[in-house]
Amino acid sequence: MTKKQIRTLIITFIVILFIVFIVFLLTNNGDETNNEIIKKDISKDVNNSNNNTELESEIIKEPVIEKKKEDTTSLKIKSVAKNFAERYGTWSTHNKDENFKSAKVYATSRMENIIEDFVVNNEKLSDDYEDYYGVTAKALSVKILSLEDTSASLSVSVQQLETSGENLDKDTSYKKLNLELIKYNDDWFVNDAEWSD
Repeated sequence: MTKKQIRTLIITFIVILFIVFIVFLLTNNGDETNNEIIKKDISKDVNNSNNNTELESEIIKEPVIEKKKEDTTSLKIKSVAKNFAERYGTWSTHNKDENFKSAKVYATSRMENIIEDFVVNNEKLSDDYEDYYGVTAKALSVKILSLEDTSASLSVSVQQLETSGENLDKDTSYKKLNLELIKYNDDWFVNDAEWSD
């Protein structure tokens, strides 16, 4: 290689290094500029709210896990309430106490006694009741009235379809079933149930 070729190579190499350095500075500086713009936008949004530091601390302090746990508990007790209401509100003279037996899965011993008393004392469930009578319940919505660590109050909106007589006449009505639930060994059970219009 001649001296002229070596000098051309060195100059070319220096020019390429210079171009790479300028590109590096521009891309790095652009990221910093974008980050500053984003930070400014965030601080503007927060400043538009009440108090910058209070909002940031609330966002940081609120644990996501606890919120999920609370949602899980709410879903669990709503599920128990819905399932219990549909079983407790569905019965007929032909199956006497089958649905009540399945409702007992969700009931405390106190509630089991209430169910048994209902079956024993209901005139339509007595052996001498001749006509057919049946009620089918469908839970439409469940509302949590209060929720504590070991107890909860809920109101279940229920649609009841009553079928009776030889012609199987049908009548639809809407009621609320007010439930008291208690927690035992990480599970929720119905401790009291009361119908209202």
